[in-house]
Amino acid sequence: MIKNEHLPHNITNNRIDITFCGKGKCKCPAISVDKNSDNIVIGGDDEGYTSVTKEVFKEFSSMIKSDGPNTAPDSIKIWEENGKMCLSGEDGGTTMFTNEEFGLFLSEINNGTFDPLID
Repeated sequence: MIKNEHLPHNITNNRIDITFCGKGKCKCPAISVDKNSDNIVIGGDDEGYTSVTKEVFKEFSSMIKSDGPNTAPDSIKIWEENGKMCLSGEDGGTTMFTNEEFGLFLSEINNGTFDPLID
């Protein structure tokens, strides 16, 4: 189910938690997807948090899979700032990723890792 099995993760039938630990320092952004919640939380204490609804994340995932990493629905913003990739969701919060962490995040989206809990 998870593409990058070396990442710290906890996956059950109802929940997916993955930390996008590019360098193994574990002060990295994470994602939490719960079958019983409509909101998906992305981020960490040091990187900042943002959240999106499952419907928006599903649209985001579809766009990433078909159009590439620089596309997103209007309710999600992606930009580069000070060498970091920034993602802002519907709540206006922002999560900052290193390029490597963002690549890991996108590879899990392309792998369909989150699809069972957002469909």
